[in-house]
Amino acid sequence: MGGEIAKEWAAEYNYTFQDTTNLSRVAQYVALEENTQEAKRKMVDLLKRSGSPDFTNPNQPHGVVANLPLPIYITTNYDDFMLEALKSCGRKPRPEVCKWHRVRARGSVLDRADDVDADQLDEPTPERPVVFHLHGTWNDEDSMVLTEDDYLDFLIHAHGLLPSWIERAFTDSSLLFMGYSFTDINFKVMFRKIAPYLHISAGKLHVAVQLDPEGDEPTAEERRRAESQRLYMEREFERLSIRIFWGTCEQFASGLRERWESLPHGH
Repeated sequence: MGGEIAKEWAAEYNYTFQDTTNLSRVAQYVALEENTQEAKRKMVDLLKRSGSPDFTNPNQPHGVVANLPLPIYITTNYDDFMLEALKSCGRKPRPEVCKWHRVRARGSVLDRADDVDADQLDEPTPERPVVFHLHGTWNDEDSMVLTEDDYLDFLIHAHGLLPSWIERAFTDSSLLFMGYSFTDINFKVMFRKIAPYLHISAGKLHVAVQLDPEGDEPTAEERRRAESQRLYMEREFERLSIRIFWGTCEQFASGLRERWESLPHGH
């Protein structure tokens, strides 16, 4: 988890502030102590040492959604796990990356004459889906949105860089958010980019998977605070037709798989 990585780095670099679980803040500190590329290399090395998920587990979240006939998968992870999961299901996914970092490097809008326009590529299909890396990929460290500066620059420079078929998916489809904490900057920045599309897609039901804020053995005060947080989040997202599932990704994936398998063949 991002918070666990942040705490490790905070201890390693003698981070002097209290928010030791805030990965973007701690990564910014590492970038100042070393440099931005070093922070990103540390992240890539850590992720690759951790290994791939077990896609043979029937309730592994990547594997469950990879078995659904969807044309577009959008990830803010840097890894290739969604691609691997799709390939393990016999599908032929195509990776695409948001080119925000190239706009930042040039200081201006991308020159499409020098760049492959994603709109000209084949439309994604369930047989040949696209995995769109919104916050970059570990195969191109410059594309990774990691530090606070990266998140701010992403908000500034990513305008107009979503392919038309991604924009249509945001407005014409139901969306499923998995693996996010609503309090993380990762989710906040991503949500800020797509919120205008959700207003357009009024009437569509969207689902977000969120861990219950209560601990394993909460005190009365923790239960009161958790209930207050749940009510706040549900009110906050109800206006965008987002329904919250309170539980882990694995719990949601298990229920999703069981319901999908219970549908009549061909649906």
